Amino acid sequence: MKSKHLPNDFRQLTIKNWWQRLDSDQRPSDYEPLALPLSYAAPVRNTSLPGPTDRAHDGQGRVGFLPIPPLVKRFLVPLLVTLAAVASLGTSASARQSRPSTSSASYQPDAWIKLCGESNGCTVGPKPPHPWHGNNVYNATARNQTITVGLEEAEGIRFWLLFQNDGTQSDTFTVHGCPGTKRFTVNAVLVGFYKNTAWKPQHITDQFKAGTATFKVDPGAHVGITVNIIATTTIQGVSYRCPVTITSAGDPTLSDTVAGVMTTV
Repeated sequence: MKSKHLPNDFRQLTIKNWWQRLDSDQRPSDYEPLALPLSYAAPVRNTSLPGPTDRAHDGQGRVGFLPIPPLVKRFLVPLLVTLAAVASLGTSASARQSRPSTSSASYQPDAWIKLCGESNGCTVGPKPPHPWHGNNVYNATARNQTITVGLEEAEGIRFWLLFQNDGTQSDTFTVHGCPGTKRFTVNAVLVGFYKNTAWKPQHITDQFKAGTATFKVDPGAHVGITVNIIATTTIQGVSYRCPVTITSAGDPTLSDTVAGVMTTV
């Protein structure tokens, strides 16, 4: 039966209304919109091709993709937008977590410890060189920044301690020293490094024991002290651990600890 056509005003119902686009390799170079007759049937899903590659035929050998149903568009687009937003938030969170702490860069106390030696003049005990321990090591347990040494009974031993500001801001360090015991007496703490008894050195022995000694230190600068401890016991095999901690005033959560461990031999 001969197909009836719509009036001219409705004759331009084209194949674009049935699928989104034509395959470029199957589209003739002189392609023009196709006027559909009234008897033209809607394109039928091609079940011979799976999923997204399903095609529709226009009856003249031309093939195009089926349009995405409106209901799918309604839910698929918001879902994709939501997933993209979640991925973006995750990336931002990772960037924030990987950003270095400005607090640790601004304030960082660094304590070092070195054995001077036993007796006046540091002439007794392990032979030099005596290396520094604790440079660029930051912890509150004195791990990897502890010196262990044997000490004759009734003998004295000296440690040198250096407090350096590894931060970028000026800071004030509070020194929390060890108080000593009846068998190990902290008898002198001097500002500076001394092997022998100095003439009128600056003593901070009481402040050192009480944890109230303070030093203002510029970035990259340091101060040093000498700690003298005497083993007053005559018993061998007695040990004493003297931890010394410095705490930042700029950030009180930051500190560093060194320690000297003595055992009578």
